Amino acid sequence: MNDFSPAIGTVGGNDFSGRVVAVGSAVHKWQIGDSICGFLYGLDPVPGDLFMRVVEDKVGMAEAACLGAGVVTAGMALRDLGISLTEGSMSLRDNTGTSGYSPITTCSPGHNVLVQSYGAVKAFDYAIRAFTKGELSLILDCITSTESMKICYAAMSARGGRYVALEPPATRIQTARKDVQTGWVMALTIFGKPVDLKGPFARDAVPGDYEWAAKWYELAEKLVEGGLLRPHPAFARSGGWEDILEGIEELRCGLVRGKKLVYAVGE
Repeated sequence: MNDFSPAIGTVGGNDFSGRVVAVGSAVHKWQIGDSICGFLYGLDPVPGDLFMRVVEDKVGMAEAACLGAGVVTAGMALRDLGISLTEGSMSLRDNTGTSGYSPITTCSPGHNVLVQSYGAVKAFDYAIRAFTKGELSLILDCITSTESMKICYAAMSARGGRYVALEPPATRIQTARKDVQTGWVMALTIFGKPVDLKGPFARDAVPGDYEWAAKWYELAEKLVEGGLLRPHPAFARSGGWEDILEGIEELRCGLVRGKKLVYAVGE
C-alpha cells in the first residue's frame, strides 16, 4: 500500500496501542491513563468510539498493537460473508467463538501449529476439497492474488457460495463462476469518509460502516478479554521511528513470517 499510494512527507501506518494522555470535555468513555489500541488512517484523528480498551493483565501493549486493522478487517469480512457478529452468536458462553462454523485455513506446513492454536480445526497446504467433501461455501482470501483466487474458486462448493477478499479481486476470474458472490473489504471505510487512494483502492464512503465499527469494537473488546480473540504474535523492537523503515523493507522482501513487527515510539 505504501508503494501504491505514497504521500511524501506524511506518516504511513494504521495500528497502534498506547495510553490516554488527555481527554476533551465531550469524551466520557475514556480517562487519562487508560490503555487503548486501535486503527487510524495516516495522521487523521480517530473518533473516541473507535478505540478498544486494553486490559494489560490479559494482553500486553505490544500484542495490543497487533489488533487494530486486523480486528476491523476480520469483522468486516465475516459480516460480508453473512456470519452473524452479535454477542450471542459468537458463543461467548461455550468458549468457541466460532458461531457454529468449523474454520479451516491454508498456510505453509511450517505454520500449521500456529494457526491451529488460534482455533483452526484444520490447516492445509492447499489440499482442501477432500476434507470439506465439496461443501465449502464461505471463503476469505487474505492474499488476493490471481493464483490464490483460482485456488479459492476451485475449493468452493459446486453449489456456489461467498468469496470475500482483502484487495480488489480479478474481474476475469469472477466471471468464471456466476454462482459465487464476490466482494472485498477495506477497513479504512469505518471512518465514514471516502478513501482517497489511487487506482482500484479508491472507495466512496460506505454508509453505516462507522456505526457498525463502533458496535464491533465493543464486542471485540469482550472477545479479547475472554481469550476468544487473540492478537498475532508480536515481535517487539526498540529504535523508534527511524528503525521502522528497516522493518518495512523486511516486510517488502518477505522476511517477516508468522509474526508482526511492533516498534515502541515516543518513549
